[in-house]
Parts: sequence; C-alpha cells; structure tokens
Amino acid sequence: MTESGFTLRSTRRPRSTNRRATATRAFLHDLATGWDGSRILVIAHLANRWALGHLLTGTPLEERALTAE
Repeated sequence: MTESGFTLRSTRRPRSTNRRATATRAFLHDLATGWDGSRILVIAHLANRWALGHLLTGTPLEERALTAE
C-alpha cells in the first residue's frame, strides 16, 4: 500500500481473456468488501473493460472480443 492508501499492482505478462475475467472478478470482490460506498477510478487494459462488461452485464466474452469496442 502506498502513502496515499492505494495499492499498486503490476502484471508484466499478458493474460488470456478468461484469466483476466477471473482476476477482474476477484478485483470486484475486493472493491465490494473494502471500498463499499467509495468512489474509485479504474485504469486498465481493454481486456479488463471486456471483463467488467462480462461480469456486470452478462455480455459473453467472445462477443466483446469480436466487437472490440
């Protein structure tokens, strides 16, 4: 944890879309338990955006990857 209270994490190797969705699910769980009611800013890769869309709206990952928003 940094001085400002933020945790910085770095992933140096690419992840598959399914692995990224699994990691994003864990991230959302951490947010719900540790930051409930707080405003946050998420800066991430496009694959994380697809994973968020999949987890929050049920959009299939394959559809996200094909439309490449």
